[in-house]
Amino acid sequence: MVTGKQIKDLLHAVPFRPFRIYLSDGTHHDITNHDMAWAMKNYVEIGLNVDPDGMAEYAVRCSILHITKLEDLPAQVGRRPLQSTFRLVRKSQIAIRINSPSPSDGLQIGRHRPSIRFG
Repeated sequence: MVTGKQIKDLLHAVPFRPFRIYLSDGTHHDITNHDMAWAMKNYVEIGLNVDPDGMAEYAVRCSILHITKLEDLPAQVGRRPLQSTFRLVRKSQIAIRINSPSPSDGLQIGRHRPSIRFG
């Protein structure tokens, strides 16, 4: 039997791992980030039709009694992780570029003058 505490633990896990909630009527809901669901003692609120900014169009309330199974999802279903690249600029400097899910964002840090570069 699934409990609200089990769902809460999955939502607060570090690092977060996407998971799927199966219901007794055969439907399921994918939870791809920790802000998509809110676990309570007797039910779970799940945001649906989430836009790129993380805002849900509407929510459904699922009774804990109707949750039959929790299953981990493959990593590619969730958000893409940050990737970083290091390169030696000079002996006294190291440049770091972090690629976020939005390709236009970037961070470049030098030894003497840290700067943020977009684009």
